[in-house]
Amino acid sequence: MPNWCENTLNVNGAAEDISAFVKWLDDKPFSFERIDPTPEELKESVPFSQERKDSGAGKELIEKFGSDNWYDWRVRNWGCKWDIDENEGKPAHSSAESISFEFQTPWGPPERAIYTLSLKFPTLTFSLEYYEMGCGFAGETTVKNGESDGAFYDAEENVDSFKQYVSERWGMEFDEEEETVDSN
Repeated sequence: MPNWCENTLNVNGAAEDISAFVKWLDDKPFSFERIDPTPEELKESVPFSQERKDSGAGKELIEKFGSDNWYDWRVRNWGCKWDIDENEGKPAHSSAESISFEFQTPWGPPERAIYTLSLKFPTLTFSLEYYEMGCGFAGETTVKNGESDGAFYDAEENVDSFKQYVSERWGMEFDEEEETVDSN
C-alpha cells in the first residue's frame, strides 16, 4: 500500500483559454490517461518481471516506449504509478479565469503529467502544490508551456523549512516534542 501524496493543481489563464481547457475536459474527470495515455501494449504487462528482462522479451517495448511495463512507463511519464481516482478528478473550484483540482497520487506528485499538459495548453499556467507526510516531502511546481519553476522541501534535509511550508500552505500543526503532525 502506498503513501498518498496530497495534490492541489491550479490552472490559470485568460477566460477563453480556461474555456478551451474545460471543453477538453468534456465533463469527464481530470485524468492522467487523458493527458498522456498508457500505451495499450503496456497495459497488461507485469512490472518487475525478471524473467522478461532475462529473456530480452521487453527490449522491443523499451525501444518503442522507453519501458517494458505500465508501471515504469507511468512513473516516467506521469510521475506516479496510478491515475487519479475518478471521484477526485472533478474540479474543486472553477471561475472564468481559473480551475483547480484536489487529488491524491501514490508516493509522489504527478509533475511529468503536468509538464505534458502544459505543452497541450501552452497559454495556461499550471501550479501544482503537494505534500507527502509518510516520506516527509512537499513542494510546488509552476509550469507554462514546458517551462517550470518551483521549490522542494525535504524533511530529512531541512526539517524546519519543510515544517514551515507545510504549516503555512497546508495548515498542519506540528508537535515540537514528538515531531508528529496533526491535520486540521
